[in-house]
Amino acid sequence: MDITNNELIISLLQSTLDSVTDGVLVVDLMGKIILFNRQFERMWNIPPDVMESKNDELVLDCILSQLEDPVGFLKRVKEIYGHPQEESYETINFLDARVFLRYTRPQKMGDEMVGRVWRFSDVSENHRADKARLLQEEKYRNIFENAPVGIIHSTPDGKIIDVNPALARIFGYESPEETISLVNQTSVAESMYVSPQARADFAVKAVMAPGKWFMGESEYFRKDRSIMHGRIAFRIIPESNGIIEGFVEDITERKETQAALERSETKYRLMFSESPIGMMYVDKDGNILEINQKMLEILGSPGPEATKAINMLTFPPLIESGLSKHYHDCLKSGKLIDAETQYTTKWGKQTFLRSVIKPHLNENGEIIGSFTVIEDIALRKRAEDALRESETRYRTLFQSLKDLINMHSEMSPNQSQTVGLRTLPDVSKNLEMNYIENALRMTKGKVQPAARLLGISRFMLARQMAKMKISGADYK
Repeated sequence: MDITNNELIISLLQSTLDSVTDGVLVVDLMGKIILFNRQFERMWNIPPDVMESKNDELVLDCILSQLEDPVGFLKRVKEIYGHPQEESYETINFLDARVFLRYTRPQKMGDEMVGRVWRFSDVSENHRADKARLLQEEKYRNIFENAPVGIIHSTPDGKIIDVNPALARIFGYESPEETISLVNQTSVAESMYVSPQARADFAVKAVMAPGKWFMGESEYFRKDRSIMHGRIAFRIIPESNGIIEGFVEDITERKETQAALERSETKYRLMFSESPIGMMYVDKDGNILEINQKMLEILGSPGPEATKAINMLTFPPLIESGLSKHYHDCLKSGKLIDAETQYTTKWGKQTFLRSVIKPHLNENGEIIGSFTVIEDIALRKRAEDALRESETRYRTLFQSLKDLINMHSEMSPNQSQTVGLRTLPDVSKNLEMNYIENALRMTKGKVQPAARLLGISRFMLARQMAKMKISGADYK
């Protein structure tokens, strides 16, 4: 086989070009194709017959049809050919999302320029990775800039690396830049923590377990040195040389509200437990959930647990007394019930109770239980019974007095009899005074109640008291 040196050189050059992973194209000074490798053909999806023809116009048409910006590509090629000495690195974007890195430089033989070499590297994977990284960075930056909570990056010794606008706003600074500038004159611990030791403790926790999130609460100084309650989630960012990342939330209002609620709850719990009247809360199924000490005393119960074991709707003594029915009526109708019942407790105590049962509704208007106030009215009942008995007795006595007076007024002077050394009118007057004085004693000098006891009008009693020179004030 007779092979010339040129053919041998070209054969060796072609073998070398075909062994590289990049696409290579060699053209003369006029842009005519001289040499190319198979990788170039594959990368550009150019049919073999087109490449073998070395028709640069056909090859160019195949190339341009695949590009996002064929006009810009062609313009740039012409610019490069117009500057034969120019070298260039550029990226080319394809319609199918591939990305090539294009490198070109002039080809020389000695000092003479004879053409141009084009080299194409497929950097699609790297480009996608870079694009994904950029998108991720942009996404994180967007979150960082617009997050409603404060975000801070700082070194373990307390120098701020970065903060977002929310953190600057929470701490009363004009901007992230001002925050970093002023705080870094000392440190995060000195400028922002009421107790610098708290920041040191947080940092130690984070350093002991890099990457693990921790939660904490602390008091912070704002720029104007007012105090803020804050909650922070913090960690060492993995593979960051110890950078501490923190998310800070201002919980001052929540803390103040919580403290106010705790004070209010304590106050009302004390009012409930120390109330002079019995109180309890019953759910819609009749179970006693809360009961105060006075209620236990009223019921004669040995303790709250024993009483809570009773169901207000099904306990037999409550059913017999009628109290269960009042609970049924309240929970069914949703209306307040005010009732009096005679009741014998489980522990044998007999009493009279006045119960005011008020339904408890949730935000949807559904009945979920009832509040109950119970008063032991046994003493009042006995006092009322005694008062009614006394009223009846004195009403009878006073009627007898009136009958005696009427009888005496009907007698003639000759029929007047003596009673001891006194006449009948004297006796009647003394009896009437005794009745009036007893009525005043029972009512503590109050004329209206005394008149009711005696069965006469207030005006008549007042007139009689004036005649007899009796003053209600003497009986208070």
